[in-house]
Amino acid sequence: MTRSRNLYLRTYQDEDAEGWHQLRADPAISALVHGRLLIPESLEETRAWARRFRQDPRQEMWTVCRREDDVAIGVATLDSIDEWNRTTWHGLNLFAHESRARGLGTEGFALALDFIFNQMNFRITFGEILASNMPARKISEKTGAEYIGGRRDAWFIDGKHVDTVLIAQRRERFNEVREACLGG
Repeated sequence: MTRSRNLYLRTYQDEDAEGWHQLRADPAISALVHGRLLIPESLEETRAWARRFRQDPRQEMWTVCRREDDVAIGVATLDSIDEWNRTTWHGLNLFAHESRARGLGTEGFALALDFIFNQMNFRITFGEILASNMPARKISEKTGAEYIGGRRDAWFIDGKHVDTVLIAQRRERFNEVREACLGG
């Protein structure tokens, strides 16, 4: 288990599906996370989706929990894992509204990056963020991301195409800002 000042990562469990389900069902959030509004699904459908995601050897999923009360507040994901080149795509999604705008997104993302880089030995992670999602962009900047490009009209949300930005997180750069992000 990987820990920071306020949070820890653990293996995703079926019980974590409730928070993930609420996030996926929230139209304001699902578009930010998935690049589109999701078709409404039942809690069991969310559980089944998470099981399929975790069964793919090129994907990983962990739950981000608060240390003070062991409450799950989000999930960290890896996708398109490339073992040969030691690269992957990453994501962090907080499903507890009360956890937003308190620094826990930065701490949770840094916690996942620390595990990805310093335990799993990946060199680079990539991400794609809705260009207008300023909280996610700030988290990426604080954790040492560099912007490597963008995609015009990449996602179709609320009846229009929107732009995204592409980021890369490098192990060396993350480790320069690691302590500030994790809080010791």
